[in-house]
This record gives sequence, C-alpha cells and structure tokens, in this order.
Amino acid sequence: MNDSQGKIAEGWVAVTAGRGQTARWYSPTVWQTMKISAWWRLLRAQRFRVALSKVPRVLVTTGMTAGNSVLGVLQSVLFSQSIRATPIQPNPIFILGHWRTGTTHLHNLIALDGRLSFPTTYECGAPHHCLLTDRLYPRIFAWQLPAKRLMDDMGLGFDLPQEDEWALMNLGEPSPYWAFGFLEDRKGRRFLTLTGVGAQEREHWEQTFQQFLRLMSFRHPGKPLVLKSPTHTARLAVLWRMFPKARFLHIVREPFTVFASTVRLWRENLAAGALTPWTEQQLEQHVLRMLPDMYQDFERVRARLPSGQFHQVRYEDLVRDPLAILEECYRQLGLGDFSVVRSRVEGYLATLSEYHTNEYAVSAEGKAAIRAAWGSLFRQWGYEI
Repeated sequence: MNDSQGKIAEGWVAVTAGRGQTARWYSPTVWQTMKISAWWRLLRAQRFRVALSKVPRVLVTTGMTAGNSVLGVLQSVLFSQSIRATPIQPNPIFILGHWRTGTTHLHNLIALDGRLSFPTTYECGAPHHCLLTDRLYPRIFAWQLPAKRLMDDMGLGFDLPQEDEWALMNLGEPSPYWAFGFLEDRKGRRFLTLTGVGAQEREHWEQTFQQFLRLMSFRHPGKPLVLKSPTHTARLAVLWRMFPKARFLHIVREPFTVFASTVRLWRENLAAGALTPWTEQQLEQHVLRMLPDMYQDFERVRARLPSGQFHQVRYEDLVRDPLAILEECYRQLGLGDFSVVRSRVEGYLATLSEYHTNEYAVSAEGKAAIRAAWGSLFRQWGYEI
C-alpha cells in the first residue's frame, strides 16, 4: 500500500486493492494548462491564500500560463473568425453521472463510433492553442503524462476522450474543480449547478461553453459531439435549454463504492495540485455534500425530457453485458445502427482483460453518513442502502 492509500485509511475509507499512478514531481498540474487570466482569477477568488511551501509552484505556474496566453492570442488571430462561423454540431450527446460511476468507461465505449466525435485530453487541456500545437506538444510532453490515471487502472493519453469541464476551467470559467487547489473553495462550487450565480456570470459561462463546442465542431466537422463531465449532471436543465434536442445518457453505480472511489479521486488530485492544507475529514464531508447538490433538480428535469432524449444504465449491468447495454443505449437515444461499431467495441473490450477494479472498505460510521445523505436517491435507482 502506498502512502496515499495509508492516509485514506485514517478516515472512513480504506483502499484494500487499488491501482493508479502517483503523480511525479515533474507531472503537470491542472493549473499549468490555464490561460494566465484564468489562473489569476482563481488566485484572486481565493484572496491569494496559498501555503508558503506552494509559492514556487505558483511562480512556475504563472510563467506557464503566461505562455499559454501568448499562444492563445496567436490562435485567436489566426482562427477566431473561422471558429465563430462554425455551427455547433447539432444534438450533442451528454454522458452524465456522479464521479466514479463509470462515466469514463461509457465515454470511451461510445467514442469508438467513428460517426461521432469527442474532445480529447489535449484539446481540453489546451483549448486556447490546440489548433497551433496539437502535432508538436503531445510529442514533446508525452513523457510527462502518466500511463495511468492517478486514481485507477484506466489508461491516460493525449488522444483519448476527456471531460470538457477542464476546457471550461482552462478558458477562465470558475469550476467545482477549483477545489483541487482549494478544498474549501465556495465560488467555483456555485458553478456546479449554476443556480447560485448571477445572470451575467451564467451567460458568460454559456458563451464560453458554446465557444469551446464551436472549436470542437471546427476540428471535428460533420460529427455529433459526445461530451462527458460529471459536473454536467447538475446542469441538466441548463443543457436542455441550450440544446433542446440533446440526448442524455446517465449512469449510476452502487453508492458505497461511488463514495469511496470519489474520496480517492479527490484525494489523489489534491495531493497533486492542492495549494492550501486540507484534512481527510474535510475531504469526506466535501464528497458527501456534492452528490445531493448535483442531483437536487435532476429527477424533476429528467421526467420532463421527451422520449428518446434520456436513458439511464447501471454500471453493474454495463460491466456484466456491455454489448447488450450499449445496443440498448443506441436504440433508446437514436444513435444509429450499433452493428456498425460492434466489432470495434468487442476489440476494445478485449484490451481491458487485464483491467483491475479498485476495492475499498468503508467504515460503519461512513456507511451511516452515506445512507443519511444519499440513501433516498439511490433507493430510487434500485439500490439497497
């Protein structure tokens, strides 16, 4: 058991069998891919309260974000007119679900369909200059990217599907992911649901999101976009209003595993990018609060969605019979003939034969807290909790 797993055991959650790759000292942080204006906005929102030991990281990050901004200006000069003239691919497909419910696995499977497109890790990390650097930078910096994600056995690569929430944050929008640097952050957390932000801030967020989707449509013309960010789960009403014919694929999973795995996700990212001290107890309470916030209006909104625009699956069913579950997703959401992509899915699934799922133990106290905070929602989804 590595050091991070040992620290997890101090709280409600212990990792009994876990994969993943600890961040190296040279690994890029999430902050180093921002524009300098986005980085400055984050620091200003936190009143520059950075731990003294993190000052060197702040200085290095400031220099790197300045470089990103210079490249961003150049990309804007060369391509902004073309991007603005590009219509967003109609009827995007949103994969929704809480962290660690299998959203990445589902995203990877849907993204195998060559008739569809998706934002890559590099595009989400460098939306401000990917048109200029996409052939050079991934080659230069590939050695810095871990082969596996920090929290599990899933592969990581610049060309793999990625969460567009990272792109929004890199472009300057406040995000719940600001908590990876400042766990007690409140401003970024308001952008989870967008219900606690002013009309001007929400409009700016929507414009930035549309700007990114135009960029993706420019890079991947003629193909509907498959987008995945757990944070979008809390924005179902906003996304439906913005894209009235969008399709939504929601995945759920057994709650104790979801909680334990999310604690590890946040813990590993805090270890890599935190700029202020934090405790295990703060982290557990943070995770416990996020799910009720995320789903406060979800069931009400999804009940209003027209037939053919929403489908829900269980992670356990997807793992048990992935081909049947995917075929049902295609049928329910009108994604086309599944047989076209079936062989590619089978080939990809064969590569996962050595994949190891993390295993966790949750204390009795932790289970009681999860039941109290999450129980009613998971019972609606058919889980015994």
